[in-house]
Amino acid sequence: MKSPKDILLEQHADAVPALDKIRKRVVAGLTEPERQNVTVFSFLHEAWLELFWRARHVWGGLATVWALLFVLSAAESGPGSPAPQSAQSPAPSMPVWERHQNALRAELGLPVEHRAQERDTDKSATIHQSRLLRRFENA
Repeated sequence: MKSPKDILLEQHADAVPALDKIRKRVVAGLTEPERQNVTVFSFLHEAWLELFWRARHVWGGLATVWALLFVLSAAESGPGSPAPQSAQSPAPSMPVWERHQNALRAELGLPVEHRAQERDTDKSATIHQSRLLRRFENA
């Protein structure tokens, strides 16, 4: 039994010489491409076309999103809005930190430390001693 390919080749056997002529003309017309001199400008032009120009709608969309984010950020932090928390108080004061720690200790059932009061009494004692020393030196 013959395959469909064999049947078609037998029916169109007279077209083979015409197809060979067409094939020879096409192959003869093909020459080896000349080597192009690649310059920096041509490289940049090709890079521009490949990377940006073909995806110009995508780049335009990204630029629009960034511009929208910039406008929203500028509108949110206008001239009347308060500064960020980190800019207002760069370092938390120790008594606030200790109060927070004491609240956590009380919540966990641990003994609460009162170092802030001890530090205040130490500070006032030091101030009192320095005043006494100044009076003694001046007398």
